[in-house]
Amino acid sequence: MNDMDLEIQSDDQLQTENVSIEYAVKFINEKSREILYVGYIEIGNFILKNFFDDDIELAFSRDPKKKESFNKLCQRKDLEVHPNRLAIMVKVASQERFFDNAKIDTKALTYTHKTFLVKLDNDDKKIKMLKKCIDKEWSTRKLEKEIEKLKLPKTMHGESFLRTTQKYITTLDNTLKSINPESLDFDEQKLSEMSLSKLRNLETRIETLKTKSEEISKLKELSEKSD
Repeated sequence: MNDMDLEIQSDDQLQTENVSIEYAVKFINEKSREILYVGYIEIGNFILKNFFDDDIELAFSRDPKKKESFNKLCQRKDLEVHPNRLAIMVKVASQERFFDNAKIDTKALTYTHKTFLVKLDNDDKKIKMLKKCIDKEWSTRKLEKEIEKLKLPKTMHGESFLRTTQKYITTLDNTLKSINPESLDFDEQKLSEMSLSKLRNLETRIETLKTKSEEISKLKELSEKSD
């Protein structure tokens, strides 16, 4: 066997390894997502049944006083799933019941698709959006953008929309200005001295502020595009 044969063999072997690795990564990622998906659905169904009596409307309710037992569950210090994520799992499970009743197959969607869809009410608009997403094979990012458009005020290009956007931006700016930077300076020692309930409260407040900030940024971006 000459040097040329060795070089060709080496290239072929390398190509085979790359193909195997590509396949392995794809297989592992897909199976990992499947396991997470099944787990999320099982948790959501468990909460829906045992804390909301299988009441879809109650699970989607924005009433902060809905189901005292669920609120107590979310306050448990030893709960390893963040309450915000747990609430999404319940909504996705409720949404699955809604889709089942409407006889719609959602197997083509990822769990992330479904978490975006819970932002819409369980009505004909959601079904229409779902069918478009499946038929046109939308990515999760595309679905998110379409939902944002659907939730925008009808006066998007009008003065009232711009005023509303500016009001939200001003409110956020004022909130950020009112925060003392020193109060956010948590070193490892300060964090270790906090109780679990205070840490959970801090985490929730930070996530809420982050979410609101992202929503306002998107609203500002859409406002600028509408000019």
